[in-house]
Amino acid sequence: MPRDPKKREKEVMKRRRHQKEASNARHQSQVNALDTPRAVLRHARSFPIYECLISESWKDPDDTSLVQVL
Repeated sequence: MPRDPKKREKEVMKRRRHQKEASNARHQSQVNALDTPRAVLRHARSFPIYECLISESWKDPDDTSLVQVL
């Protein structure tokens, strides 16, 4: 570290500026967390459920077709 107080202060301010930039970059990455489809799927369990639609034949044991759930 420099012994001159002005140089020392300059170094400290430079270090703080880098820390602040890194902090802002982390915050920005959290804001953009849902930018990719993979990230959306990862966070899907926290999304609210608006409506659940199931085909009418889901209880019919004789019906071997697929059940549709939306």
